[in-house]
Amino acid sequence: MKLWEFPEDLQPLLIEKALSHLGKVIGRIETPYSFVYTLDCGSSSLQRYLVAKAPKIDTEMSNPDICNRLNRFLHEVNHIYRTCHLELIHRFGRIEIVHGLPFLISAKRHLTLRDAIEDLKLSVSTCLTVAVQICHAVAYIQSKGIGKVCKTPGDSEWRRVGS
Repeated sequence: MKLWEFPEDLQPLLIEKALSHLGKVIGRIETPYSFVYTLDCGSSSLQRYLVAKAPKIDTEMSNPDICNRLNRFLHEVNHIYRTCHLELIHRFGRIEIVHGLPFLISAKRHLTLRDAIEDLKLSVSTCLTVAVQICHAVAYIQSKGIGKVCKTPGDSEWRRVGS
């Protein structure tokens, strides 16, 4: 029986049981297309928290829709794996299959770019690579008219500029 064929109130219990060897489920968020679980591996673990992400599939979906959702999910994972090789980017360490549903397991990091730079955890070239990506992201957001904002040194908040 596939996970999405079980009653909805039973699914989280099955997931908790299936992932219990990785850690205790301490959180769950739901997006329109996926479920994301946070696992606590314990204070003695090298990586305290893990994230388990799975595509959202329900009994209302047709078999072709289920196949498309799984295919899109795995394509996204492959794309992320091929293009994101920076220290701050989540990397998927393994896949767990729970009643036919793939869960991508990755480390949950609590590190900001500022932390990494100040603690010298990143090389200068990596910091510059991330800075260039941020500039491209801000330019893209502004080109879409999502928001034109700026922050000058000493400001505590972002301000909207222009129209």
